[in-house]
Amino acid sequence: MANRQRSLLVVVLLTVAVSTLPEANGQDAVKAESDTVELIAALNQRRAEFPAVFSHNFANDGLPPKFFVAGDADLDNMQQRRDGLVARVQANGTWTSTNLTLQFQLIGDFDVEADFTGLKFKGPEFSGVGIAIAIDDEQKLIPRILRSKELRERQTVRVSMSKIIDGERDFGDNSQAPCEAMSGVLRLSRRGKTIYYLVADNDTADFRLVGQRTATADPTTPKAIQFRSLSDGSASSEVVWTNIRLAAERLLQPPPRGVTPIRSLYVLTFADGNLKKIAEPAPGMTQLGSAEWSSDGKTIVCDMSKGGTATSRIIRMKADGSDFEDLGHGCMPSLSPDGKKIVYSVPGRGITTMNSDGSNVETIDAQGWGTQWSPDGKHIAWASGNNITLLNTETDERTQLLTPAQQLMVGHIYWNLGWSHDSKSIAFKSGSPAGKYQLVVADIGSPDGFQVLYTSTNMEEDVSWMADNESIVFTAMLEDGARRELATISREKGAVAKRLSAIPEGWIGLNPDCSPDGKYAVFAGAPPPQPTEWTGK
Repeated sequence: MANRQRSLLVVVLLTVAVSTLPEANGQDAVKAESDTVELIAALNQRRAEFPAVFSHNFANDGLPPKFFVAGDADLDNMQQRRDGLVARVQANGTWTSTNLTLQFQLIGDFDVEADFTGLKFKGPEFSGVGIAIAIDDEQKLIPRILRSKELRERQTVRVSMSKIIDGERDFGDNSQAPCEAMSGVLRLSRRGKTIYYLVADNDTADFRLVGQRTATADPTTPKAIQFRSLSDGSASSEVVWTNIRLAAERLLQPPPRGVTPIRSLYVLTFADGNLKKIAEPAPGMTQLGSAEWSSDGKTIVCDMSKGGTATSRIIRMKADGSDFEDLGHGCMPSLSPDGKKIVYSVPGRGITTMNSDGSNVETIDAQGWGTQWSPDGKHIAWASGNNITLLNTETDERTQLLTPAQQLMVGHIYWNLGWSHDSKSIAFKSGSPAGKYQLVVADIGSPDGFQVLYTSTNMEEDVSWMADNESIVFTAMLEDGARRELATISREKGAVAKRLSAIPEGWIGLNPDCSPDGKYAVFAGAPPPQPTEWTGK
């Protein structure tokens, strides 16, 4: 009886022990697996619903520059084959990489999948191949998934989310999962603010989730997707990329390279920064430029061309762009103060004048180029080598503006010089003894009135004075800039050139001319090229 009671007690205790074991762990594992399966199914379902889709087969379609960009050194490590695009990297004692960029911007939720095969790793150090996506947010997040070989020959898939911290890119947020596959699919999916990292091993169509990170919902950069192979030490890798597939709420392509923007005429109101397009080139032409106001501010003359002086035409219009009139062949026009005559340049014919209706054409200097009428009407000026010729309109006497000493301080003087509104000074672009370009001011009849205001490696020819006769508007690449911009600078000693802030970032702004009353500036401009929606073509 006692033995039976002890047996029952053992059974009871065992039953209690079993019932109190953490059975939930097993249930949680099953539930977690089920949840992951459901999550991947939901990701796949959403992917199928995305309206913007791009698919590329490397074996059939190669590397068209419309979609892909890579440096020369990267291209040297790539090879087009029947089975796809081979990417190789051989480290030489330090981190070495081969990179290929796919030029798309992804907006909203997205999926990026890259198929690979023929993966080979050599050497004891780290090697990896994978894809990364650059997000255009404050921290410049880059989610990345790599099929990698770690130290001690561990085969893994590595996931990371790098970011900018204190000006430096931090790669601390990364983890690995086992992966032996030498072919398969790497996938990055974003839903809302979450990035999911997935891999399909070998020939299976089933993805497994290997990580997820919190990111942002911001658009990616315009050239967002990168294929990357990297190795350290003496390690090397080789992989064959076969396909890339994008699916997103929106896909944008960057503007095509090498396309010249259409340059129209814009008028800027200084008081409120209002910017208004007043004229655009006629059909078949690509740009308007060299605009100049009449002395009463009611008329604008300019040139119009296909991009060169051989096709250039002289245009006259009202200040609002109406009554657009073609006056004939020529470029860089300048109106007399009474508005009755125009002086301009003609290829092969030099400095020429005509009536403002296009009649009575006369050549005044067959060797001259780039001329401007003084606001007081007393002189016509044009560049002559490293000097400026001044023609007295009453006596026809010609004099040189710069002294021999001043000539030594300038190189070749360029066209489209600018008179001050009081006709006392001329500003112009010239070369410099140091091989750069410089913005120079010289006073009429005053040898001491000579200043080099600004020096740049990239400067446009056309310059103009503000109404105060002290500040100049010009186009140049400023010291802290990445492109040529409209800028102002004062004649005051030690003055610093400043970007004309009323012009939007990224705009092309050339050939400025300020109105005599100081209220407006007309310039040839174009907004920055915009990306286009991907339509599947």
